[in-house]
This record gives sequence, C-alpha cells and structure tokens, in this order.
Amino acid sequence: MKKKLLALALSMVNIWSFLVPVSVFAEEEKGDVNRDGKFNTEDVVLLQNWLSGMEGATLPEWENADFDENAQINIFDLCLMKKKLLEKGYSLAYQAVTDQIYAGNKEKIDTDENHSVMIYSTEELKNYLSAFFEEKIVGKFLEIYDEHYFEEQGLLLNVFWQNSGTMPLLHVNDVTRSLGNVQIIAEWENADSAELNGEESALLVQVSLPKKIIQQNSIEWKILQDAPEIRVPDAYQIEVKNILQNPELPTGCETVALTILLNYLGCPVNKLTLARDYLPKMEFYWRNGILYGADFRTTFAGNPENSYSYGCYAPCITTTANEYFRDNAINGQAFDITGTDFDTLLKEYIAQDIPVLIWITSQNLHETKLTSIWTTPEGNQVQWVAYEHCVVLTGYDHDQQLIYVSDPLTGNVAYDEGKLRQRYIDLGQQAVYINMQ
Repeated sequence: MKKKLLALALSMVNIWSFLVPVSVFAEEEKGDVNRDGKFNTEDVVLLQNWLSGMEGATLPEWENADFDENAQINIFDLCLMKKKLLEKGYSLAYQAVTDQIYAGNKEKIDTDENHSVMIYSTEELKNYLSAFFEEKIVGKFLEIYDEHYFEEQGLLLNVFWQNSGTMPLLHVNDVTRSLGNVQIIAEWENADSAELNGEESALLVQVSLPKKIIQQNSIEWKILQDAPEIRVPDAYQIEVKNILQNPELPTGCETVALTILLNYLGCPVNKLTLARDYLPKMEFYWRNGILYGADFRTTFAGNPENSYSYGCYAPCITTTANEYFRDNAINGQAFDITGTDFDTLLKEYIAQDIPVLIWITSQNLHETKLTSIWTTPEGNQVQWVAYEHCVVLTGYDHDQQLIYVSDPLTGNVAYDEGKLRQRYIDLGQQAVYINMQ
C-alpha cells in the first residue's frame, strides 16, 4: 500500500521507540484505568473483567478506578464509573454486571422465586433492594443509580444465589434484541459449584437498557447451566465478495474492508459513500512550526482518496459503521473487539459464519516499523506504524497452515497462518465485529 511506503516530509528532531503502535502523552483522567489517555467504555469493560476475575485482566492505573476514594476497588466503583460515563453523554446500553453481595435478609426470600424486575426510579430501586440487602448497601446503590440515571435509562435487575467465598459464578454473556424481544443470556460457570451447600451470597445482576428499548420489547432471561460446546472444524471459509480499494481509495483499506463486510451483511453501501460521508477524517496542517494531524485511533489521518495519507484504527471504523447504521435507520451495531486473541476469532466468529475486520500489514505481511510523528489537536504526540493494513478475516485451514482474508489490495487471498497471527499481534490485536439485529 502506498501509504505504508510514503511518509510526509517531517522534521523529526526526536525519534521515540515504543512497544505499542501508538503512544499518547496526556494528563490522567479519573476512570482511565487502561492508561490510554481517555476515559470511555473501554475502561468500564476492563474494570468489569478485572472484578469478575477474568484471566489476564489487569488495571494499569488502579487508582483511577477508586471513585469512592476508600482505597478499595469493588463493584461500587464500577457503578460510579458507569454513572460518570452517562453524565459525559456516553451510552451504556446493554452493559451488564453481576455483583456478589451478602444478603442480610435472605431468610425472608424464596430462593426459587423469579426476582426479575424492571426499575424506572430511585424509589422503585430502594423498595426492590431493601428486600435483599442491608440499608448500607441499598444506600450505596441509590447514590449510583440516581434520578439523573433514570431520565433515559431503565435498570433490569435479577437476584440469584451461590455459595459465599468464591468469585461470582454467574456471568451475563450477551444481551440481544430481535423481533420485539430482548434476551439476557447468562451462564453458570460451573453448575456443580453453584449448587447451594453452605452460607449463600446474593448475585445481583444489573442490565442497563435505554427506556425506548424497554418500551418496545419484551424481556426474557435465558440461564445456561453449562456452556454450549462449540464445534470447530479444522478448516472453514466464508464466501465473501471482494472489493478493491484502487484506484479511488489508494490509502482507504480500512473503509473498503468495512464496505466488503457491510455488503456481505446485506447493506448496499459503496466504498466512496462511506469514505466521504461517514468516515471521520482530518487533514494535516502546520502551526508555529508544529505538524498537527489526527489521532488515528479515532480519526483517519489525511484523506483516503489521497496516496500520501495514512489511515486509522479500529475505534474510527467502529464509529464509521455505527454512523452509517444510524443515518440509514439500519438495525445494526459495530463493536470494537480489540484485544481478542486470534484463536477466539477463529472459533467464536469465523467458524460460526461471522467474518470480522482485523488489522495486519500490507506488502505480503511486511514487518512493521515506526515512522512519522505528529501532534494531535489536543496536544498529544502519536507515531505511525508503517505498512498498517486492514482486511476482512474470512477463514482458515489449520492443516495447510493458511488464513483466508478478503484483502482490499489483492482480493480474496490466503496468507501463512503463523506470519499473519504475528502481524495481528504487532498491530495491537485490533478487530471489529458487526451484529445485524
């Protein structure tokens, strides 16, 4: 790809070496637990994974998660974090969390009863929680889910029971919406361990949903006792029609890869429409001897119709897809699933007929190298990774050690599995999944 070979003529006095594709220098913000310089939904997901004991989940800046400033990180900090995001205008639709809390009034509650309820006000919340929990705990939740929260959101609650002294064994896997029905799919991690045989704790499941979604759909809980076995064949390939980026979009691999995926999913959009009308982009400019350009994680650096531009990362393409869905009243949603390991992509997406966008490199999987540095309008420095490229992951053949992709530069092709896996890691394990509801 030309943009991987051509760089702007920059005066580079200091060249920094980084271990990740982009480095940003910014003041820390409360809630920024992943240390990326921004407080957003990614921090909520990270803290939620860490609290649930998910393997590999770490908090690079745990102090930024201590919202109640008691030097302890727990579920109340997570809820306060979500509240702050709502105040900043973020949508937390379909965010779900399970809390394990001592239930002081458990002897008054029938453990076999269905405790699912939809809450629309702090008064309703207080009445519901008071049946299960001590006044101190109820007060904590009333601080988190206040009247401001209930202006646009509803809170779906349910209480389950498990033995005390272990991590929560019940996890919400997904919240789906189709044909007038919202389904909350939860799963017991270990059904045998979940059987009550001692002192119990209450598991309070909370699902945040926009009121307009609640009013238009019925609600259904689906509790899985055991995870359904996912059978993965040794080879699998999804038939995807390729679209080439040249000559119209010489640096637009990300937009064209998104077009390929959207067309496969039945959205008749073309690459130029996405590039011109929906892709966030920003041209470079000089001011006081400093070169300014986009934070390419969220905004395309340059213009994909120019051969001397750069590109963008997964958050930018996620925004592009969701803007297209909103503008055209299409019931779909794009998710940034960056960090997903490659085997999970093959097992839970490709083998289930779900193609995804991934970031690798061009020029036959060329090795990466750090090149141009510039300053974002916010005053942060970022550095570009040469040969950055985006494709649609469509299949694999473990016996032949091949990975199939729909490449905007070369068509539907196969690459060496080991080499592509490494390039996926080199570009930060970036991936985007689209759910057509």
